[in-house]
Amino acid sequence: MLAAAYFGAEPARNLLFADVVTRLEARKTILASGDAATLDADTALADHTDGAERLITLFEGATLFDVAQNARPFEVSAGALTIEVLGATFEAARFDDMVVVSVSEGQVRVMTGNTRWTLEDGERLLWSAQGGGDVVDIDPAAVARWRQDRCVSDGLTFAQVADVIDRRLPGNVVVPNKALATSRVSGTSNLDNPTLALEALAATQCARVFSAQPLGYLILP
Repeated sequence: MLAAAYFGAEPARNLLFADVVTRLEARKTILASGDAATLDADTALADHTDGAERLITLFEGATLFDVAQNARPFEVSAGALTIEVLGATFEAARFDDMVVVSVSEGQVRVMTGNTRWTLEDGERLLWSAQGGGDVVDIDPAAVARWRQDRCVSDGLTFAQVADVIDRRLPGNVVVPNKALATSRVSGTSNLDNPTLALEALAATQCARVFSAQPLGYLILP
């Protein structure tokens, strides 16, 4: 009953056109442009680079891009956002309801429709179709800390931190309670043991984790 009520089939993924896909572990790759990209677990992207442009589509998950200075703009399409740089180190991450862009070094331009943002070192844009964009200050060293099996929750909600942990777990992590899902959390999650990380996250909000393997986990207040 638990599984039938909250889980259902594995969500459809935009993997048909993906060039690079990760599952339960992060992986570094060199793009066709020669720029480096480190993909978090459960991430998929397509590389459309040709002689005229450097263009990436991020379908899901999170990627740290280390882009060399070049006259050709480097663009990342992430949902409704277009991210453009000439040279920078930044992370783009997609969640169910949000796109997050975090800058470690350099300058990044982000566009959607007629709205534009320019982000510098130590700035993070949290964008959703419902809430628009909000820029917050972060520690540049905290960008893409999942490379060291850590998640620093600056500006993220409970559900978004759960999603980062979920990338390292089989099945799906479901947070059906809206108040719990949208609550803000602070601190650092240790991702080297994702099950314990999920339980520690739940404990910050006095919530409980219920296992429904092999489908995943349910978190309730």
